[in-house]
Amino acid sequence: MMETTYIKLISRESFSQFGTLLDHQGQQPRIDNATELENLRNTAHSNLLLALADPAKMPLKVSALERHLYSSQTFFPLDVSRYLVIVCPSKNDGEPDLQKIEAFEVKGSQGINYYPGTWHYPMTALSNNRLFAVLVWEDGSENDTEWRYFSPECCPIVNIRENSELV
Repeated sequence: MMETTYIKLISRESFSQFGTLLDHQGQQPRIDNATELENLRNTAHSNLLLALADPAKMPLKVSALERHLYSSQTFFPLDVSRYLVIVCPSKNDGEPDLQKIEAFEVKGSQGINYYPGTWHYPMTALSNNRLFAVLVWEDGSENDTEWRYFSPECCPIVNIRENSELV
């Protein structure tokens, strides 16, 4: 059994290895080029989709991770109070490094953009509100999304630290 990873509040710095935190904190009416949207395949087209995230049940067993090797993937909360982002880097062989898994609580007023190739758990809501708009580039092939599944004894566990103000 793996050690438990505890959820922490997201920040630009803590998430920067995996993508961009989209967070408008200033008084500017507009921020251009808030993140880099990437499509690494000429055959792929943009797909702006609407998705309902599954609600979290703690402790959460991370039974699978996915990545989009050729596309960034951006999540815009539409009707979400708080949500959970679970990510990990790749090992040298490209497989997910489960020893370095991280879990972040994200406010419903913040979006995220995963870099191409970022291993992540499917979007998970920390509230009853759970509607997202998602932007990703796809061509309908098996290269759109790559999955890794883990046996129950090898699943990383994500939880809330006792006495935490989170969630």
